[in-house]
Amino acid sequence: MSNFVKDKRTLLGGFFILVGLIWILEVVDVIPYYIFREFLSVPGFSFLLGLFLLISSRHKLLGAIFAVFGGYFLLDEFFYIPYNVERLIFPTFLILIGAFIIFRGKKKSYDDYEIEPESMDFFDEVSVFGGGEKIINSNNFRGGKITSIFGGSELNLKSAKLSEGKKLIDIFILFGGTKLIIPEDWNIKNEVTAIFGGFSDKRKLDPNAIPDPRKEIIIKGVVLFGGGEIKSF
Repeated sequence: MSNFVKDKRTLLGGFFILVGLIWILEVVDVIPYYIFREFLSVPGFSFLLGLFLLISSRHKLLGAIFAVFGGYFLLDEFFYIPYNVERLIFPTFLILIGAFIIFRGKKKSYDDYEIEPESMDFFDEVSVFGGGEKIINSNNFRGGKITSIFGGSELNLKSAKLSEGKKLIDIFILFGGTKLIIPEDWNIKNEVTAIFGGFSDKRKLDPNAIPDPRKEIIIKGVVLFGGGEIKSF
């Protein structure tokens, strides 16, 4: 089961197969059209997206938020839900998103990385309905966090020097974007999960630049309806 969970291609392929099977069942009148229509709506998509994130083992909290949010509105189409309960869904959703942003990337997430979140060599960049540019001049860079919600940021690490060991940049982008300018000789591993978005390494690598195997930076996180890129200039 663990190998299946780690294979994102299998999960994604299974998702499309499931949607296709539901569609066929609707065409042959096994599933009523109104049920099929609801699963193609925004709440249905949110519910399926949440299940996908839950099954993929990482980002379970975010998956639970989307699954509960979408599931609530699906239930509302088929069952009576009191008005007072309906009024609670949006503030509850905002609270859950806020909790995810606060508790995401706490020290427990850094146990596998040789970094110190409270260090001056660790950045924590937040962009909400706005953005900006920042130059990191650390001589012993130890990682960072980026949160972009309806906003964007640009972080220039060209003047920074990466410290030895495995470091982490943790990213969460929702309807936003970010740009990282990173030296060509840094050893980077891109492990960002992008859903209706993207995060790519577009550096023009210098063939004469040899990355130091003792220094590695892992870029992890989630991109939802947004984008990000790594460049060398």
